[in-house]
Amino acid sequence: MINRMRETRERNGYSLEEVSGIVRCSPKTLSNYESGKTEKIPYHIVVKLAKLYDIPKDILLQPEEEEEGEEKDSL
Repeated sequence: MINRMRETRERNGYSLEEVSGIVRCSPKTLSNYESGKTEKIPYHIVVKLAKLYDIPKDILLQPEEEEEGEEKDSL
């Protein structure tokens, strides 16, 4: 999920400040959600973001796929 929220926001042409005002959280809090510093994002925030970006909630919550050439950690 890290960066997916930021990429979606930027792709839709919104600034961090604009979106934080719309979903009613501080820009710092939204930045923490986008960077992964805060792992548990309140459901109502996810719902508001999905509605704003006109995308399914699941898209925002999916982990990002690994980039080509990136090795997966083995256990």
